[in-house]
Formats: sequence, structure tokens, C-alpha cells
Amino acid sequence: MDKQQKLLSRLCGPEDNYTERKPEGAGTDDFRRTLIAFANSVPHDATAILFIGVDDRGLVRGVSNPDSLQKTIRDICEQKCSPRIEATMVVLSVDTKAGPRQILAVEIGPSTKGPHFAGPAYIRTGSESVKVPDNAYEELFARRCGKARQLLEWKNQIVSVVVRGKKLGSTQRLNDSAYRAQLECRITECTPHYVRFLRNGYESHAEPLENVCISWDEERYRPLLIIEEK
Repeated sequence: MDKQQKLLSRLCGPEDNYTERKPEGAGTDDFRRTLIAFANSVPHDATAILFIGVDDRGLVRGVSNPDSLQKTIRDICEQKCSPRIEATMVVLSVDTKAGPRQILAVEIGPSTKGPHFAGPAYIRTGSESVKVPDNAYEELFARRCGKARQLLEWKNQIVSVVVRGKKLGSTQRLNDSAYRAQLECRITECTPHYVRFLRNGYESHAEPLENVCISWDEERYRPLLIIEEK
């Protein structure tokens, strides 16, 4: 069964969590709500589909201009959703009593950028309010986590690091339980799950956040991070 046949099979099936039908006149806001809901909900092993040109009863009404509609959906995904949503679109020809009619199938796969919102978030850069880049959303969410929030306050700055019983960035304990290394590192990234350090200007090491205990280096007046395998 080729892709178009699979899509037509979904079209003929019942609506469910990951299948939706809407007429062309539903409007931009309605389309956007559905696409965002799909992007925030579809599991890793599934694909959600929005069929446009079909009414609530499943009757195929068709779309007047498939090319223009695809541009509208692309604009919704890229400009009116934050972070942007990745969508694949296929124009389908469906036989009806009134003759063949074209509809648009919009496929939404699992998203690694979510959660998605119906509009951008903004941060301050200097004296301006600017739209948050897609790759910065995770950092915004990380600020909800107490430990991550503290570490992000020192992002791109030098901190003191003490590593016990293991090498920085290694997942294995050393046979020498008394091993201890005192380092200077720059925090380059922090999520709710891990923190990444830059050492000597080029060595990048990541540590699970649960391995990090935050203290204070009184001598150098900066954070002291104690790292050991939990």
C-alpha cells in the first residue's frame, strides 16, 4: 500500500486522537489549534493527520486552491506556532458522486521541540524585546527547575568544579574512590536533565544534573560545583 492509499484509508476511518477532518473554511485559528494539539500529543510511533476539505460528517467537499492552502498551512506552522511545527502535506484526489475532488492531508509527526504554543514567547536582549529562538525554549523551561535555574544564572561564566571518584563527563566510576580533581570550567548549557561544561577552551563535558551539588567558592567568589556519581 503506497502513501496515498494509506492516507485515503485513514480518511475513510473514524476520527480519533490523531485524525481530524475540517472544511476549507474552518479558518486559520482552527487549523492552528489542531496542529498544535497534534504536535504536543502525538507519540513517537504515530503520525497525526489533519484532512482539510472534508466536513464533520465525513463528506468530501474539496479545496478550491490546494497550492494556496499549502502556503497558508506552512505559514501557520512556521510563523504562528512557537516553536515551529514540522508538517508534511499531500494533495489527495478523492472520487465523489460529483466527480473527483482534491483535499489536503497535513501530517504531523512526533515533535522533539515541544511544547508548542499558539504564538511566540519573548525575552529581553539589551533594550529590545525579541522573539525566543526555537533552540532556546528548552532553556526557558529549565529555569523552572531550581538547580538548573541557579546554574543558568552562571551560563557562559567560569565556575569552580570538584570531581570525586570519576572523570568529568565519564559515566564510569574510578577504582580509586579517593580520586579528586579541582577544575575551572565554563557552563555552556543546562537543561532539566544535564549541564554541559567547557574546559580548557575546547573540551566539552556533560554531567547529569543529579550528579551536581551546588556550593560556593568563597575564595574566588563564584559557584563551586561538586560532582560525583549518584
